[in-house]
Amino acid sequence: MRHDAQTLNRLAVLKAIRRSAPVSRGELARLTGLGGATITEITGGLMTMGLLEEHRVKASGRGRPRSELVINARAGVALAAHIVPGGEFVATFVDLGGEILHSFSRPMIALSSLAELARIVAGLLDDAIVQSGLPRDRIMRVALSLPAIVDRQRGIVRFFPPLPMGEVPVAAIISRRLGLPVTVENDLDCFARAHHWFGEMPVDDFVLVHVGQAVGMAMFTDGVVASGADGLNAELGHVKTDFSDKARPCICGGRGCLLTMASMFAIVDRMPDAREPLDVAGFLAAVQTDFEELADRALAGDAGAKARFDRAGEHLGIALANLVAILDPGLLLLQTPDQRFADLLRPPLMDALDRHVLSVFRHRGKVQIDQVMTGWRWKGAAALALEQIYLGAEAGPERAAGTA
Repeated sequence: MRHDAQTLNRLAVLKAIRRSAPVSRGELARLTGLGGATITEITGGLMTMGLLEEHRVKASGRGRPRSELVINARAGVALAAHIVPGGEFVATFVDLGGEILHSFSRPMIALSSLAELARIVAGLLDDAIVQSGLPRDRIMRVALSLPAIVDRQRGIVRFFPPLPMGEVPVAAIISRRLGLPVTVENDLDCFARAHHWFGEMPVDDFVLVHVGQAVGMAMFTDGVVASGADGLNAELGHVKTDFSDKARPCICGGRGCLLTMASMFAIVDRMPDAREPLDVAGFLAAVQTDFEELADRALAGDAGAKARFDRAGEHLGIALANLVAILDPGLLLLQTPDQRFADLLRPPLMDALDRHVLSVFRHRGKVQIDQVMTGWRWKGAAALALEQIYLGAEAGPERAAGTA
């Protein structure tokens, strides 16, 4: 969805207040780059909506009292939900400042279809609301983060491995059950929001790449997630980097995907097969155990184990060199769930990136390789819910198909 300038300005003002409160209108103009008249108009409207509070602070001398603005955190509640790969459902209730009010978690049952996913999640969200004790009419937005290919504009989930591909209006199904507006989003796009909204040094323009059990990316431009014309999230993991006759088959049905060369699945040589029944929790636990053993061996100098990480870093470096040439991202954040993975990937990745990137882009941007931020899943879902509220998407369930 392409938002107009007025809507994006409102979002920028609210985010600046959340980060820097208490803050004056003059300080807001400096923080956002907007003119004084625009700041006055936007903050006046937000105060009328009840999203802002104004406090008068007595001047130290004879001057006039200073007016400071803060988010009215009590004005409503955002419900942020996510599914952890392996089978846990988590719902987090936050106020409009992003502070946690209540948390709820339950194990997920084995699923057979995307439609069943929508029905089960709707029931769990209903249970979470009841358990929280919070009035349903105070919940302004429900956000659901999924490790899936999602059309956020329409609230449709198209692929949630290892379930069969489809086209299911998950947001609308959940909204009908809850009577609340719902937005569904890919978890990597939410991960980028977690950095932007909850990171120590939030920036408005960056590319985030996550390398773990899968490989994915998200791009932030001018303070919002960038998506394709159909609202679909980027799928870096299915970019092809191996065109040899021995290219590995991927869960998507293709061959030679980056996922098959650089993920934890690839490191341990255990790719899931979407055509076969799978004990997801057991499979992921086995992958994690094998990965940790290989990482320890590689760090101890085992040549065979190290070669697996070198191959992963090489393929990542090639993919990222192409990414840099296309996007010129400025800041590229590469995050892994295990610091050992980051340490082992860094040398071969940076070497491949330096060899393959177009010379005019070399050394212009910054590449930062780290372990993932703590709590990124709930923070990302919460940031999505708050973003939708701040954008003005707090209207009733008739907008629940994810169109905001």
